[in-house]
Amino acid sequence: MMLRGLGVPALAEVPVASSHLRLGPVAALGASTLALLAWRIAQLDRKSLVRGISWSSFRFLAGIVIVLSGSTERRLTGHFGTWLLALGAHSTLRAILVTAFGTALGANLIDDVPMALVMRAAPESGAPATIPQEALRYAGLLGADLRPNVTTVGSLATIL
Repeated sequence: MMLRGLGVPALAEVPVASSHLRLGPVAALGASTLALLAWRIAQLDRKSLVRGISWSSFRFLAGIVIVLSGSTERRLTGHFGTWLLALGAHSTLRAILVTAFGTALGANLIDDVPMALVMRAAPESGAPATIPQEALRYAGLLGADLRPNVTTVGSLATIL
């Protein structure tokens, strides 16, 4: 029964993602449905659930959001992304490599998930027209994924 409860939200995310709609509400509805289902079949103890949540991780994530928002508001993240793109402006391969390794470097400074978000917007703001923006976005994701594989210290995935 729980497997079906997990399958329905997972299947619901496919058409939502293909429609380019926000996945957050679908994920929240799926989590609520699973919690309700677990409570209904007496597999969910509310007290142990509240005790089992890592509240310090929520504070850490809130801190990351605050630092990233402040950096974005001060345009520090945009300047970093634009600077990276300027380093590889003359060659597509060089731009991709600089973006991937620069994102990995930046992810060591602010974390992999926020750095992926920073680099998601960078190609639109400062990429030369000769370099495909899609390739730079993938390079940014690759760099953010490389960082926790090189050093796991401070990786959001490791902490969570």
